[in-house]
Amino acid sequence: MSSSNKRSSAILLNENRLSDSSVKKVVDVLNAAYAWAVLRGKASINPVTPIKETLMKRIARNNGKTVEEPDVVVLSEEEEKNL
Repeated sequence: MSSSNKRSSAILLNENRLSDSSVKKVVDVLNAAYAWAVLRGKASINPVTPIKETLMKRIARNNGKTVEEPDVVVLSEEEEKNL
């Protein structure tokens, strides 16, 4: 998955532009469509496969948070320097 696609999916989830169930539905539909295309020789790979597990984990993690808990943890300047 390219870094721009990772950022796009993270933005949609973190900014609440799409609900978790909407993201799951879109991922499931895309996964099924690409799986069908691969089986019929219309596509060489299913690009959803490598991102599906990551997205589902992120959604599950977000579902376990309360409203007060941040989706993004910001590093202090000192923590950033240590990276």
